[in-house]
Amino acid sequence: MAYRFHWIGPLIKGRERLLIKDGEVVREGMHASYLGENDLLEALRSTASVTSPEKVKLARLERSGNISVIGKKGNPRILEVEVEDGVQLVRIRLE
Repeated sequence: MAYRFHWIGPLIKGRERLLIKDGEVVREGMHASYLGENDLLEALRSTASVTSPEKVKLARLERSGNISVIGKKGNPRILEVEVEDGVQLVRIRLE
């Protein structure tokens, strides 16, 4: 029925819930999903190899029950700057 009538989908399958936005845990989403902090951290480690919510742009509990995670892109860091014979060498780290 959910395939033929899209409005029935949320009634049968539930809704997706926002769990993390821009590194901040969304407590309302966690509470509505009956998820604890340890459950969320476990999902971050297993799905995205991330150890803390601060490194996550978005995390959602999908209708299927899976947690999807989109990591933040880190800012480049300058590691070393060298100038030799008029040539500048810059080493940066992208995270």
